[in-house]
Amino acid sequence: MSTGCDGWSHKDPTPGSYGYMAGDYHLESGPYEKCPAVSLAKSGTKLWYHCYVTNAYGNRWTYVRVEGSSTAGWMSNDNINRQHGASTPC
Repeated sequence: MSTGCDGWSHKDPTPGSYGYMAGDYHLESGPYEKCPAVSLAKSGTKLWYHCYVTNAYGNRWTYVRVEGSSTAGWMSNDNINRQHGASTPC
């Protein structure tokens, strides 16, 4: 399994599920904390879930989009709470 930041596929199911940020964290370009940040999402921000992967370290990351924007990236599931709807594997 890759430990790189590039090449992770994702899709946007319709309708998607959603959740909220549990704190202030960066959306990343890949499913690892070391990946370059895409944007900062503040606590309470609503995120629309596309799909999730489990990275090489066994941690689940979800590809998300910030509500009301086109800003999207990977977020560790440890940083998201109050999920509504089922998660979809990528």
